[in-house]
Amino acid sequence: MANIHIERSHNLGLEDARSKVEQLAESLKEDLQIDYEWSGDRLVFERFGASGSIVVSADKIDLDIELGMVLALMKDNIEEGVNRRLDAVLG
Repeated sequence: MANIHIERSHNLGLEDARSKVEQLAESLKEDLQIDYEWSGDRLVFERFGASGSIVVSADKIDLDIELGMVLALMKDNIEEGVNRRLDAVLG
């Protein structure tokens, strides 16, 4: 198993940040077949071999991913891809 932790500061405010994270989740749902749901300001997601959450606040996004054994071998590539997508949606 491997873990990925990414934090991003932002100045979008809570509602805009939630909207951006929703956009990210929708693109991951289409591309990677993840399932997700909101629990307050926390988006929880899962797919075969990976699970995690994104906590959204007024000035920060805190993302955690737990990778299963197979995906753990690709941790660096996955982390790079997540960073790119997060940067793209946050602008």
